[in-house]
Amino acid sequence: MENLNGKTAVITGGASGIGLAMAHRFGAAGMNLVIGDIEVPAMESAVTELTASGYQVVSLQVDVRDIEQQRELERIAIEAFGNIHVLCNNAGVGAGGPVADPDNLEVWRWTIDIDLWGVIYGCKVFLPAMIAHGEPCHVVNTASMAGHGSAPFMGAYSVAKYGVVALSETLTKEMQIAGNDVGVSVLCPAFVATGIAKSDRNMPDDLSCCTGQHPSIRGDAVND
Repeated sequence: MENLNGKTAVITGGASGIGLAMAHRFGAAGMNLVIGDIEVPAMESAVTELTASGYQVVSLQVDVRDIEQQRELERIAIEAFGNIHVLCNNAGVGAGGPVADPDNLEVWRWTIDIDLWGVIYGCKVFLPAMIAHGEPCHVVNTASMAGHGSAPFMGAYSVAKYGVVALSETLTKEMQIAGNDVGVSVLCPAFVATGIAKSDRNMPDDLSCCTGQHPSIRGDAVND
């Protein structure tokens, strides 16, 4: 895509960190912005900030683990701005703990549901209409350097991020074979100054006691 002016971008995890930076860059290029995030105060602050910069913005509280909430995000995006042209599956968390710990299974599930299934759901929900309208589009999936190399105590995060890399590579090939005008990128940052180290602030109460004593990833992204 070369001309972004007047086009529409959807960004999950868009209230802060990398997602908010994306929103500012897309807004400056003349795009309409659709922000999904789980943290309402951060999202309200982001919308105020983006609107003050002169950008067109709509927002919705979204838990990317819930495909119906992602469908609602698509609905409000189309209702507000029409066709969607850029999809940033960016929401993510850092958590997990040791592979051999039998007590952190649900924390692993929570991490993978957000970091991998959230991206899968985003592709499943938004891509059909993006392909159908036929205009140039692009998908950006946020992974991590942890999607190319693993480290101790980061198993759930790395499993999810390896999955996002594989999903993105697969989607690229499928779009090329189909001849669709949909580009695909996978973003793999290393250490970035975001709030991912405090991901447990968004963790369900029944899981917060199960995070263990080992550090999670201190790096990219998003749902913060």
